Amino acid sequence: MIKKSQMKKILFIGLFLSFFLACGQKDIQGTWLLTHIEAKAKQRPVYALVEFKENGKFLINNVEVADWEKQKNQLIFHSKIKPKLDGKAQIISANSQKFVYQFKNTKYYFERYDTKSIYENPLYQQLLGTWQMEGSMVTIFDFEKNNRLMVYETYDNAETTTGTSWFLIPRDSSLIITAKDLDVLGGRSKIIEINKNFLELKNNDINYQLYRIPRIEKPKEQLTFTYEDIENGTGDIYDLPWSDEAYFGFLKTVDYLQYYKRTYKEEVHAYLCDDIISKVNVDENKQEIRFTDYLIKEEEEIKINEVVKGSVKNRYNRFFPQKDISPFRLVNNFEKINIEDEDYYCTVVEGFDGDTKVKYWMVNDMPGVFAKIIVQNDGDFLTPYYYIQEWVPFDPEEGNQD
Repeated sequence: MIKKSQMKKILFIGLFLSFFLACGQKDIQGTWLLTHIEAKAKQRPVYALVEFKENGKFLINNVEVADWEKQKNQLIFHSKIKPKLDGKAQIISANSQKFVYQFKNTKYYFERYDTKSIYENPLYQQLLGTWQMEGSMVTIFDFEKNNRLMVYETYDNAETTTGTSWFLIPRDSSLIITAKDLDVLGGRSKIIEINKNFLELKNNDINYQLYRIPRIEKPKEQLTFTYEDIENGTGDIYDLPWSDEAYFGFLKTVDYLQYYKRTYKEEVHAYLCDDIISKVNVDENKQEIRFTDYLIKEEEEIKINEVVKGSVKNRYNRFFPQKDISPFRLVNNFEKINIEDEDYYCTVVEGFDGDTKVKYWMVNDMPGVFAKIIVQNDGDFLTPYYYIQEWVPFDPEEGNQD
């Protein structure tokens, strides 16, 4: 004979199962955060944004990978893109905020991700934008809307750009970056502090500091001329301000030149900024001029380039120490540029180095000194790139550049 208490318990379980099995597509529809998986009784974090669309499409991190439908307490997946997703998943537990299913001996744990409220969260809004990590290597994070993230990293004279996803978990101020192969900040990080210009994160018991940098949609000074434009207005080398004799007369008084270089990284909408020292050596006996360029990193000088004018080397290059450009056209013989409250008159030319567009501001009375340089390749045959390099006059007490 069944006791009254047992009857109530059986009735409750029966009602729950009836409700659970009667749940339709709408109970699963929406956006969920996959937080971890369990296989062979071992759990590990696996972060991904998963969407069960009303139209029967199944998306992972904004990419459509399968079709889905719900039949009683099972999810049926059909995928031509990822055949491994084909099959049936058994729903183990489900409510409005969490659910778990088992697919091919692996359990998947999900939490409801309310994108509308999260996108409106002040913390989410603060994270949007471009941040550079403090450290010897350059790491730039570009947090975009809709959970898109681009990461630029440099290491060992190489660079990588990674496209991935990011998510905010407001309840515990956590930031999740899904990429597994990042050197830093992959997985879950705790937001320790954030304000308009500073962000501190804790990841795997290590604290990281990031600083906001301007987000640049595209450089303001674009080179828009075409090859035909330059050919139609081709300049003559005698339009240029410097002669070989002038090089030797001026540069023997110069030990080094300093430049500030900004290379635009389109993937993360930011400039990569470098200080460059160009050491000058004039050998009048050999009639030779040597420019050796060094990248300054944390007070360390890293040699990056060397060019020589002498004998037949660069003999006919009137743009030395920069690359010869041909064809080129003269834009202005006396354009005034103000640098640190001093006016410098420049000859401005623009032209091509192969398929690359170049524009030079040559300081008229300082042979070998360029007030500004813009180099731009639009990517027709090469990877697009853009940089702007500007001269930084030294304090006379610190050197004899001037």
